[in-house]
Amino acid sequence: MCRLVLMIYKALLLVVSQFLLWSTMIAQQSNPAPLKLGIGLSSYSYTGDLIESGDQFRRFYPGGNFSLQFAGKKAIQMQMNAGFGRFAEQTDLNLLPGNNEVVPNHFVETSFFYTDFRLKLWFFRRRFLRPFIGGGIGMLFFNPRDAEGNFLSENIFTRLEGEEYNTSVGSFPVVGGLEMVISPVISLGAEYIYRFTPTDYLDNIGRLGPVEGNDGLHAIQISLLVTLNPEYKPLPPQEDLLPHPPVSQDWGISSASTAEMVIPARGTPPKHRGRFWQKLKKVFRKKSK
Repeated sequence: MCRLVLMIYKALLLVVSQFLLWSTMIAQQSNPAPLKLGIGLSSYSYTGDLIESGDQFRRFYPGGNFSLQFAGKKAIQMQMNAGFGRFAEQTDLNLLPGNNEVVPNHFVETSFFYTDFRLKLWFFRRRFLRPFIGGGIGMLFFNPRDAEGNFLSENIFTRLEGEEYNTSVGSFPVVGGLEMVISPVISLGAEYIYRFTPTDYLDNIGRLGPVEGNDGLHAIQISLLVTLNPEYKPLPPQEDLLPHPPVSQDWGISSASTAEMVIPARGTPPKHRGRFWQKLKKVFRKKSK
């Protein structure tokens, strides 16, 4: 129990330090890009000694992810991630024999927590669907357990002599996915992540395992993304949206220029009325003569 609390404490301390670093980077920018917050549901599987080749995608286990990234116009954007998950595996394969005192585990249930920085390269950023690829570096905290819930890292009788390992290691995620923009504020994301690790003990099996190389984690993730203070496109001038009004037949001027007209005072006839009265006076004068 103390080991688990220590792992959670280290993970939270790393998340806080990364958040402070992120805040410093934002404060140093004169015109920072809008921030995009994300929350996602993940499905995890693993590659290691207790799973047969080709069976990595047969079983997935639920988890979660939280992200914070810039939503600017640049093709390459930074992103901070934190997430958690678990996987369980059991095998009937014959592991390599150790000695009379070593009994390797054939079942494992590993819970983990990770945090990392990623750089994402975006394509077609002005489209409705925006594909991306990326990679990053971070930390992975894990704890393998047996069927009774005991920590296998503390059980030295499941490994050969000298096989001690750290449950806090670096990790190197690579990612590819697609983002669908619903509005300037809301987006949906789908991505696949493979996390490289420098350890062969995610399942507590090292030299006794049949698979060479280090273990890794697969993840399929669906995310809801919310942009804070999005950049809206300015609307074009209003005169470009409205058609030009027709020319008035009575007044001989465009109604668009009516704002510049001088409205005559009350009782003063317009010019065309004045010409009518002059003609009428001339008719009466001729008749009187």
